[in-house]
Amino acid sequence: MKKLEKCDDCGKEDRKKNLKRINGNWFCKGCNNKRIKKHREHLKRNVLGINKEQERLENNQIKNSYKRKYYQKNKKREDKNSKDKVPRIRGSKIRKISKKIHFYLTLEEKQFLFKKYYLKGLDSDSIEQRLKEDIEYLRNYLKGMREQEISDEELNIKFKEEFAKLIMED
Repeated sequence: MKKLEKCDDCGKEDRKKNLKRINGNWFCKGCNNKRIKKHREHLKRNVLGINKEQERLENNQIKNSYKRKYYQKNKKREDKNSKDKVPRIRGSKIRKISKKIHFYLTLEEKQFLFKKYYLKGLDSDSIEQRLKEDIEYLRNYLKGMREQEISDEELNIKFKEEFAKLIMED
């Protein structure tokens, strides 16, 4: 049979394994917790000189600072998710501006057209359809210009003029 000891505070019998020996006295878990709380309270009130009112005010300040931080984080999330922002076309990375001649719409140009159509009041599906039509129109325009055997610089200028017309039309 296992040896039982008594708690010196409450008198409850328990195995030595479940009791703590402090300053020659045996304490059960519950009594030890009460002893620790009492000592902590003694340190606050007598040693540090903090009264209950000051403690309550400090705890409220800590809670309010946590609330402020939480509010600021949520505010940032709301700003990111706000519906006032114009949606962007996702996909390929934005490439650096090249000095080479190109005969296609860059991501920035597509986003500009997307924003223009969005501000007109079109929904995203119809905007995507309209962008495809614009791109197809510019391809056909370039094919027609290439058949006339024009130099690349002139083709680039005419391509940019045609894109400007797309931007200006309502």
